[in-house]
Amino acid sequence: MTTLLQDQPVVQQAYGKYQQFNRDERMRAIDEAHQRFLNDQASDLAEARDSKAAEIARNMKQKGYSTGDIAEMTGLSSVEIGRLG
Repeated sequence: MTTLLQDQPVVQQAYGKYQQFNRDERMRAIDEAHQRFLNDQASDLAEARDSKAAEIARNMKQKGYSTGDIAEMTGLSSVEIGRLG
């Protein structure tokens, strides 16, 4: 810990808890599992968002909207829109 923070008791206490946590193998495993869960959840949400955007873009394309309008409203690229059926 830098000397700049050594005069801060709260920071010292937090750093001690952090070191204690890192030495506890069980707590690290729990934290890693939680981080994997959060990453999976974020991936699932992104996939759902992309899927919904593609569905909306597909419908807009069928109704004759321009690629530029579809891209602006869905956030998809013109290449992605071109691949839609």
